[in-house]
Amino acid sequence: MADYLDKDEFVPFAPEALGEEVHIHHCKQGKDNDRLYIKRKYDGTIIAYCHHCGARGLHRESGPTNIYAKRAAQDAKAKKSDGTLVLPKDIELDVSKWPKDSRVWPLKYGLTEEEINANHLGYSKFYGGVVLPAFDEKGALTTFSIRYSEEGIRATEKSTGRPPPKYRTYRDHGAQGIRRMFRARYSGIPLPSNSKRIAVLVEDMLSAIKVSRVADGYALLGTSLDDKAVFTLAKKYDIIFIWLDNDNIQVKKTQSKLLKRLQLYNRNINIIYTDKDPKEYTTSEIRDILK
Repeated sequence: MADYLDKDEFVPFAPEALGEEVHIHHCKQGKDNDRLYIKRKYDGTIIAYCHHCGARGLHRESGPTNIYAKRAAQDAKAKKSDGTLVLPKDIELDVSKWPKDSRVWPLKYGLTEEEINANHLGYSKFYGGVVLPAFDEKGALTTFSIRYSEEGIRATEKSTGRPPPKYRTYRDHGAQGIRRMFRARYSGIPLPSNSKRIAVLVEDMLSAIKVSRVADGYALLGTSLDDKAVFTLAKKYDIIFIWLDNDNIQVKKTQSKLLKRLQLYNRNINIIYTDKDPKEYTTSEIRDILK
């Protein structure tokens, strides 16, 4: 039976805006392991679930709080009056002008400035971090995440009294199917027309970009695939690889369920088991893993 979280473990980190969610660290040590998902539902209830240990929490607040005033302002700026997302007005696309720690972050995984620019990564001083946007086939913004910089962490701690989660995600909740995912299109040497179409499903945007050197990369961004997305992917590609974090029973269950759903339409679905995230491998290593 899953453990229940104490409210101090998740309530202070809950987003102010209704319908939004954040990902923070909970039980697993190491970088990029923010697997505790916290969401404020439209009725104000705060729910939490850790995708590593399965612990969960629920909290209903009795009254409003002002401690996340800055985050509330950010939420208001993230969407137009009709609810559609907008990128920060102060987004800086020139990576050389980002704060040093934010500039180093994608580069340490071997991403090139060309790849950073092609995928529209930027930096926002207002939000205090790297902006990672996802667009659909028509160019509409469906999701963007903020990866807080050291500067952003200090500013948030000063205004709220608490550090922010490593990532904060804003979504167009009207987006369905593969529009809910981030897609990094294959960017390698042009393939013969009779080559097999390959897709790789990963967890985060940097991994999707890295994988796109070998195949089409899709970042799940913490969402579960709806039936439309499963059908579209299964029919669009000849081969699909599921490459998620494999050292946790909850993630393994998620992978197994996704495998079975995709195999309803396409039998050539494979799960990849590795010790590291895709973004930590070189291009040649990724190519060998996908063979």
